[in-house]
Amino acid sequence: MKEYDEEDEQKKDLAMKKELLQREIVNGYYNKDQFIDYCLALKPYGDDLSQWSYEELKSAVNSFISYHQQEDLKEKEEQQIKNENQTQRNQMENQINQINNNINLYNNNNNNNVINKNFSKKYILNCRKIEKSPLNDKKVSVVIKNPKAVETSIFKSNYISYEVLTINTQWLVSRRYSDFDWLRQTLKKIHPGLYCPPLPGKKLGSRRFENDFVVKRMTYLNKFLNDIVENEIFKASEVLISFLSINDREQFELKKKIFDSIKAPERVEDFYTLDGKINLLEDDYNEMHYTNIQNYIKLQTQLFDRMNYNLKNYISNIASACNNLEDIQKDFEMLTQLNKIVLMKEEITKTYEELTIFFKNWKRIIYNQNDLINNNIRYFFKYICMENNAFNELIQDRLEKKEEYSKEMNKLIKKKEDLWNEKDINKWNITNFDNIDRFLLIKDKDYAFSKMYTIETQNLNNLHNKLNYINYTNNEQLKLIIKIDKERFIDNIKLFAKEFYVTLNDSLNTWSEIGSFVK
Repeated sequence: MKEYDEEDEQKKDLAMKKELLQREIVNGYYNKDQFIDYCLALKPYGDDLSQWSYEELKSAVNSFISYHQQEDLKEKEEQQIKNENQTQRNQMENQINQINNNINLYNNNNNNNVINKNFSKKYILNCRKIEKSPLNDKKVSVVIKNPKAVETSIFKSNYISYEVLTINTQWLVSRRYSDFDWLRQTLKKIHPGLYCPPLPGKKLGSRRFENDFVVKRMTYLNKFLNDIVENEIFKASEVLISFLSINDREQFELKKKIFDSIKAPERVEDFYTLDGKINLLEDDYNEMHYTNIQNYIKLQTQLFDRMNYNLKNYISNIASACNNLEDIQKDFEMLTQLNKIVLMKEEITKTYEELTIFFKNWKRIIYNQNDLINNNIRYFFKYICMENNAFNELIQDRLEKKEEYSKEMNKLIKKKEDLWNEKDINKWNITNFDNIDRFLLIKDKDYAFSKMYTIETQNLNNLHNKLNYINYTNNEQLKLIIKIDKERFIDNIKLFAKEFYVTLNDSLNTWSEIGSFVK
């Protein structure tokens, strides 16, 4: 009877286990063979249900399901990322095709010759002449170095101070990030319409004091200043000269207050140039030109952002791999010590020592290559994205000026139309009737329109001149940016290739050493 009860219990236990597997594994559409392999990995003869208690089997089933659920979730996330990446690529390809179509349409337009003719329609006005500085007519180089954390009182925030050295003049000053930001904003205010290079964004929190962040910011600040001194008008500006040359902090702060009190020029005649002449370019021809520029900048920025995202992930993964190599190096160090303790053969201990050195060198080489990719590729193209955003400020400024001009022009034309229909000259707001032909004023509408609302017409003409000035500077500044980027791109890639070649030689030597030792 007792044997019968035990046999019955065993059958019931087996049935419960089978029912568990049927319900959780089979009905859950999990791979049975994978589960058997999983059980064999957990215990010897794990494919035999009699080796498992019900609770043990239930725990193994739950662990197996949990693992696969995590894997399925990971796979779904990876697939989602792939789908999003593919969607982004498709969008970029569509945008590329659209831009190509726009450019082809632009080039094949029957009126293209007329457009190109109008494109060169420039005129010149007199403006204010700015005196040249010691920096003009020479290649200027600026170096930012020696970042230092400065502690202030409890009422002020701590900050990082940078030394700014102007190589050509040996000016050496100390500046903080807010000074760079002040320089950019003041140059834009006093010299409107000119492209002003970008600054890295302001960072809050304690991370701004971390060494990696400070070094990266210093790199961008260095690019910013060296791009600033590519512009001859900026190089003649007292704003830049004060920033680079005044070392005494109190004097510099006083100078900043003086510049802050200066208002932006209202008329293009009040703008500053080196020769006292200002170029303007008519606006009524080049909408397609601006559309192509905007599309180009937008597309390039998207591609660079995508590349920066991939490089950031790549660099992060390589850094993790280097940490693994460091762990392996430590393992070999421990094995070396262990073999010395038990007095193993000298050849074995020597092999562990060589492998320790090898993994240490391997990690160092990969770190160096990682830094080169980060500094010479990722940061370089990230700065170009920042440049695109800065140039978009000019594009946006032009759009605002164009909308303002159109709005004021339409409003003034309507007012003049109403006055023309009334034929009452006394209401025409003409400030001075000297040298005005009253008979022509009544008979010639165009002549009358040019004399009505004298002050409002002058203001509208000034808006028109501002718009045409921005048209000219946008085109000139874009040419300059392309020229600078082309030269800088070639120099940067040459430097990257040269430095990376050194790490490749280093890697070859390291592998050769371990290879010859093993041999």
